[in-house]
This record gives sequence, C-alpha cells and structure tokens, in this order.
Amino acid sequence: ALSSPTNSATIPVSPSVSSTYDLGITLSDANCTNNAVNQSAYVRVVPTPGATLSGTTAICAGSSANLTINFTGEAPYSYSYLAGGVSNGPFTTNATSVTIPVSPASTTVYTLPATIDGNGCAGPASGSAVVSVNAIPQAVITTASDTLCKGDSTQLNIQFTGVAPFTFQMQGAGVVNSAGSSYSFYVAPQSTTNYTLVSIEDDNCPATINQNVAVTVLDNPTVAITTATPSLCNGTSGSITLNFTANGPYAVTYSDGTTSFPVVSNTPSVTIPVTPTSTTTYSLSGLVTGLYGCKTNATGNTTITVHDLPQAVISGSPVICLNQTAQIQLQFTGEAPFTYTYLNNATGQSTTATTSQNPLLLSLSPAATLFAHCHQRQQLSRYTNERNGNYCQLSRQPVITGVSAVCEGALSVLSTTLPYTSYLYPTTVLQARSP
Repeated sequence: ALSSPTNSATIPVSPSVSSTYDLGITLSDANCTNNAVNQSAYVRVVPTPGATLSGTTAICAGSSANLTINFTGEAPYSYSYLAGGVSNGPFTTNATSVTIPVSPASTTVYTLPATIDGNGCAGPASGSAVVSVNAIPQAVITTASDTLCKGDSTQLNIQFTGVAPFTFQMQGAGVVNSAGSSYSFYVAPQSTTNYTLVSIEDDNCPATINQNVAVTVLDNPTVAITTATPSLCNGTSGSITLNFTANGPYAVTYSDGTTSFPVVSNTPSVTIPVTPTSTTTYSLSGLVTGLYGCKTNATGNTTITVHDLPQAVISGSPVICLNQTAQIQLQFTGEAPFTYTYLNNATGQSTTATTSQNPLLLSLSPAATLFAHCHQRQQLSRYTNERNGNYCQLSRQPVITGVSAVCEGALSVLSTTLPYTSYLYPTTVLQARSP
C-alpha cells in the first residue's frame, strides 16, 4: 500500500512497452475508507526513433541523384541532412522513407546529424552517401585538309577528353568504338561535304556534340585546244585557243610537233597567235593543273592546214600586128578554181574572170592600143596571190616615109616609125623618073 501526506501522489514508472496501471480497490484517507475505488492509468511507450541515409552513386555533371532516408520509430519525424557539411532542413514527414533529389556540381558527401526526432522522441541517425560527379566527355573533330581535289582523300581526326574507352557516332553512320583518346579515319568525298560528329560517350557519361568540319572538293581542271583558223595561206598568222574548266590559275604544255611550249593562265581561256610555215598539228601533253594543284591528263589536238600561195606563169607571143590575135597562156599552180585579172595599161581597163582550166589560153585582139600591160591576179579558192605578168606589145601597120620621086641612078631613103627586123617590098612598084 502506498500513502501520501497530501492530496496527490506521484508514482514513477518506466515501462519498456505501453502499459496500463490499476489503482487498488481500497482507498483510505484520514477519516474514511472507500472500498469501491476502481481507477487505472495507461502509459504509452513511444519507440526510440532512428534514421539511416543511403544513396552512394556516380552521376554525370548536370544530372541528379536520389538519396534515401529510412526512418524507424513513430511518426511524425523531424530531420535534416548535411551536404558537404552544410545543413539542409529541418523537414517533417509522416512517411517511413523519404527520397531527396540532389544535383551537386562536384563530388559531395551527404550525412545526417547525430540525432533525429520521432514523435517527440530523439533517436540516433546514421549512414552517409557519396555522390561522385563525372565530367561530361568532350571531343574535337579536325581534318588534315579542308580542301581536296576530286578523287583525293583526307584524314579526319577526333580527339576525346574523358575516361577511355569511347564510342562515337557520325551523322548518317553507326556507332564506332575507340579504345584510346584519339581516333582517325579517311574520307574521299566526291563533292563538298560537312562531316558532323553527333554524339560521344566515355566510360562514364554520354554527350551530345553536333560538331562538324567541312571538306571542300574542287573539280579537276580540263583543257580543250581549238583553232579559229583551221586553214591559212603560207605567210599569214592564225591562232589556237586553250579553254580550261574548274578553277585557276592553270598550267599546261602544248607542242607543235617539234617544240613544247608551257602556258600559264589566270583566265579560263587563252588565245595564242601562231604562224606555221607548213600544215601543223598542235597537241596537248602531260598534265593540266589548276587551283590547289588539282590535275588531270591533258589530251587533244587541233590542226592548221597551211596552203602554198598560188602561182601563175604567163607565156605567149608578145608582139602582134594590128588586127591580129595574141595567144597568151596562163599556167597555174594551186587548187582550182582560179580567179585572175589582167590589166590594159593603155586604157586602164581590167578584166577579171574565174576558170578551172589549167593551163588557160587567152586570145587578145587589141584594136588601137599601142601596147597592152597584162596584169594577172590569180586566186586559189580563198588564198590569193597578186602578181604582175607579161607585157603584150602591139605593132601597127608601118607607115613608110621618104622622097616619092628621084632621078634615075639617084638614091631615095625610105623610113618607118616602127621598129622592124626585116622587110619585103615589091620592085615593080618602084618607078624611076628620067631627069
């Protein structure tokens, strides 16, 4: 039995679990006794709370991780956590487990304080989590040459930063593995191309790159040789033309069959004057080169035909008498048809005609001309040669002058104005007069 000198009494109890305490049936004070008392007291025992932190992991920079705190005891729980020694909280929850998202910029250790509170009771906290932050891998793509001639190749190189091994993917291609921090490969584009590195991944983290390198492809030059003067008269000048494609400056060599001539041009067309003395074929040889040394074989030729100048030999009777006909022959050399001109120097009149006859016989009958100068112009197709020809001399009927009558035995001198080499006269015409 318990007694108290006052009207209240405190009874200390320390149950380990929740318990109900009953008051005895008999209660006595200084005056009376009550045998009908039936009272009880319930003592609820709150379990000691506890908390454990977990979540050690590795993340890529810019990513997040989840930490987990598991509670024991009785809610509600009041808690906080430390990130690298910096406190976060307090927070309250009725759940027995909470998830905490974290996004550290660098590797960070997370811990709990020594105690936590669960429904007003303090309890121990334990555990830690290390979130390791891995750097995002990087890559740089380069080319050994950013300008190519068509048909050539160049080496592309990818330099990685991160933790090997690596994988990467080019646009439009599959995934490629690289054991080291550098990877090289060759490309031979047929036209200007952009090579794009889409993504990479090292041993820890993936990364989107979208980095590109451009390779410009130049067409290989070509050259054609032509002439605007496929036929020439001997002694005249013509030309050959070289027409280039693609990008200059250009260099090529041509030959006339005897001598080679190098040509350098900054323009896509160059015209070269030539004066061949005989039919000549001009041929390209070796290589034609253009911008950045792009090159192809130089082939092709063009021919200039050289025609000898036409000639003519004039022959015939240079001296005729009045009313006679002179037979003049023109002997041509060259290719018919022939166009010729002859000139009468006395009258200034010229006559032009065309013939395919060779030789050509001309019959000239001057009526009153003292002499004729025959100027001959001979034309062979398109090729012309001007020449002076023979002289055609015309003799008139001679006029005899002198004494018309003499005495017998005397002499009479007769003369004429025209030259002569011989003469005939009838003796019966001559009459002598007696003195």
